[in-house]
Amino acid sequence: MSKTHAFLLALAALVIGAVGGGWAVSKFWGRFTSNLSTGSMAAEASTTVGILKRLRAGDSTNAVELLEIKLDGALVGLGAFLPEIPEARRDPLHIKVIRTARDYRAQFPRTNDSPEIAEAIAQAFILLDGKTRR
Repeated sequence: MSKTHAFLLALAALVIGAVGGGWAVSKFWGRFTSNLSTGSMAAEASTTVGILKRLRAGDSTNAVELLEIKLDGALVGLGAFLPEIPEARRDPLHIKVIRTARDYRAQFPRTNDSPEIAEAIAQAFILLDGKTRR
């Protein structure tokens, strides 16, 4: 086999390997993100049904409490993930959501039974000052 043929064979193997590897990563990533999204949507739907049932039964106190817990969870998540994104690349909508939640909590204060959750929410609100915990 000549050097040219060997080089072309190696090049073909490299191209086939790159295409196959790219395809495999694409399939894995697609499946991973799909499972993550559908799991999140299922949890959201389940919580929403629970809240709606409480509201329709006239149990607004427990419905409000479930919504407060959902808000806590969202703030904890935003406070954990947003500092990892450089300020210049952060979606302004995310900061607006945190500001709206902070204003809501100023109007309707809530004490949290968990000091860790209270601290995580405070960290989310600190993002409004342009500070991160790094």
